[in-house]
Amino acid sequence: MSRYDFYAELSKQIKEIASLVEDRWNEIWDNRKIKLKRKQSEFKRTFDEEILPHILKTHKLINLDEDKQITYYQIFVISKILDCNIANLSDFAKTLMREAGGKGYYPIIPENLAKEIYLDLFLQQNNKINLNADLSDFGISEDILKLFKITKEFDNPENLPQYSTYLQIKFTLKKPYLSKDDDEFYIIDNPIVKDKVFKLPMVKSTTWKGALRFAAIKVFEDWIYEKLTESKLDKETVFKKRARIVILFGNEKDSQEEYLGKLCLLAIEGKLPTGNELKKKIDDVNKEFEKWLVKNEIISKEIPSRSGRLFFYPTFFDTISLDVITPLSRETKTPVRGPIYFEIVPENTEGIFRLSYYPFDLIARGEFGKVKNELKDDMEFLAKAIRKMLCDIGFSAKKTSGFGVAEIVDVNVVCGAKLKDYEYNIKSFFNKLFRRGWR
Repeated sequence: MSRYDFYAELSKQIKEIASLVEDRWNEIWDNRKIKLKRKQSEFKRTFDEEILPHILKTHKLINLDEDKQITYYQIFVISKILDCNIANLSDFAKTLMREAGGKGYYPIIPENLAKEIYLDLFLQQNNKINLNADLSDFGISEDILKLFKITKEFDNPENLPQYSTYLQIKFTLKKPYLSKDDDEFYIIDNPIVKDKVFKLPMVKSTTWKGALRFAAIKVFEDWIYEKLTESKLDKETVFKKRARIVILFGNEKDSQEEYLGKLCLLAIEGKLPTGNELKKKIDDVNKEFEKWLVKNEIISKEIPSRSGRLFFYPTFFDTISLDVITPLSRETKTPVRGPIYFEIVPENTEGIFRLSYYPFDLIARGEFGKVKNELKDDMEFLAKAIRKMLCDIGFSAKKTSGFGVAEIVDVNVVCGAKLKDYEYNIKSFFNKLFRRGWR
């Protein structure tokens, strides 16, 4: 079925449904046995109990796959995937009532019916999205998929900035990935984050940055506790290690600054004071650290804010599924409410984590000789943070429950022209470190 035929059939069925609803409204309006003040409530009952079930049972369309059929209401559920600019049943009924001169009415789709339709739709689609087959029906070529990095293969970009490094980490989910989308009109309460155009489940670039920053802080924490077993640390060494987080990710968040200050204080003094003295010493350490950053030209006194050297890309998945939980009472062990459905990317799904490293601050100051020296320190710290994020902590919502943990499959590194000699060494270092940490 072509896209034109699909819209033509859809338009035809919308007119049939409009006629059905209008006829039923006229019957209620002309029925003298129904009092005027009861006509709206009667139409509401009729719509919920008679019209809507009739629409769901009798009005069907052939999907792009001719072996499958979907109900009219399912068209509204997947209208964004098909790029259909059509109103939902609620808006349609409200508009029709205005034209009929009555008061507006919003029909409510029964929750159990909506979830049942949604589950049936998943069973029909076998939870699998064929990127090339499905999207090509809408004129989306494989080149466009590669352009937006919606692919399972490594890409080798040309014309990278001379001093940049492009990293790609292929991974397989060991535990499901889940996240919460902000789509208000959705068939279940917990949809996964999806791309606005292709409707593929995705990990946003900002999500990657937040997850990797958190893992980097944990790497810094592990380093401190490891060194504390030997002796106290000098302030210069601690600040230099902490500054690596600022250099790679930008300014520290307010919620993380106090925690990092506490770690620095522990490393420098070997123990932590208590009460008000603890807060005062943390503030003093953080102020000293800020002065140290200015002194070493990591930030400027006039403009204390700075961006990080890492730039992140989104990750797309081609598989989506459903999970369900039923909260139980701690006393009786019986269901309190539920079941609660939420979308997930299931385990064993592959994805690629991509990011670029570009030391723009050194380039801007013309300190090209420092690039290669700092590249080694940055890559070493970054590799440990990536391994910690993917293999230990996870990058999903509910990661404290084990969601979003992955297994690293392969690594690819592409460097700019000035760093080509280091490309093999960087890739070898990542492979060596990751193989030691692979699960």
